[in-house]
Amino acid sequence: MKGALWVTTRQEPLTIVSLVLTKIAVTIYAGDVVVRTLLGIDTADILGLQIDVFWVIARGLAFTTGVIGGFARLAADLVLRSDSVAATTLKEQLFRHAITANQFNASVAPMAK
Repeated sequence: MKGALWVTTRQEPLTIVSLVLTKIAVTIYAGDVVVRTLLGIDTADILGLQIDVFWVIARGLAFTTGVIGGFARLAADLVLRSDSVAATTLKEQLFRHAITANQFNASVAPMAK
């Protein structure tokens, strides 16, 4: 039983990574099919180079995901560092049930005062 559990836990990260990569690949391929069939665009002229639309979509998706993720992280960081009433209320709601009452009263509750 111990060996079977070890194999299962060792394969779990690989499974998660393969699922994420598969989802990304399918999204890019679907975008490629839509752009080619509905819009009739096969290549894009970027800086004088003819680039296949597949690579344009792939780079665009990667860039957009990075920008959105970066801005979301920045916004979350700014909100959690703020001492405004709205931020304090958000902190109380976020951490009220995630930590014990003693931890909440020692760390988060003083920020509300």
